[in-house]
Amino acid sequence: MSEHIEASKSQKIFVVDDDPDQLFIASRALKRAGYQVETADNIWIAHKVGEFRPDLILMDVQFANFQNGPVAVKALKKNQLGRDTIVLLYSTMPETDLAALVVECGADGYVCKHEGPASLIHEVRRHLDRRALHTGTALPDVANG
Repeated sequence: MSEHIEASKSQKIFVVDDDPDQLFIASRALKRAGYQVETADNIWIAHKVGEFRPDLILMDVQFANFQNGPVAVKALKKNQLGRDTIVLLYSTMPETDLAALVVECGADGYVCKHEGPASLIHEVRRHLDRRALHTGTALPDVANG
């Protein structure tokens, strides 16, 4: 029997990216997949994260040519809310560089922007499903069960 998350409408995703086109693409894809989505175009998001309480944060790596995303991830992971929230780096950087940044800043994984919306949705679902299985909130998939 396979397991899956209950309808994603209850799951919240916070997307942080200073590129308005990328912000639109990611938020639209996630909304179409049924997630509640909040966005920000800068890394000064602590108060927004506290209000929205996302299940997952999709964090761009580079803001105005500076790698501030990993700095923000380190700060988020230092407080309780950030430790309990999945954080995925989201970038056009080479995959090997992203993988190294994940280890360096304590993120939970990464998504390559150039792989498109389908890959984004797949990675988000994979991480949320993994979290649900570890916390016991996954439900049986009755359609495939």
